[in-house]
Amino acid sequence: MKTQVLETRLPGIGIRYTITSARGTRLAVVLHNEGTCELYVFAGAADDEPQAVVGLDDDEARRLGAILGRS
Repeated sequence: MKTQVLETRLPGIGIRYTITSARGTRLAVVLHNEGTCELYVFAGAADDEPQAVVGLDDDEARRLGAILGRS
């Protein structure tokens, strides 16, 4: 099954990408216009409050992307 990615433009902020895993966990990544990134982890697809929020600078986000890209 192909994972769907929902892209939402956030005016004045950047772009949010949202993915829901096969297990029902929802992940959201907000890429800010100035280069920073935030990763939000939600326990369920319908949850409003994230279980965790991780802020990443540009270098950290690129390194994480490289790690995940190799999986």
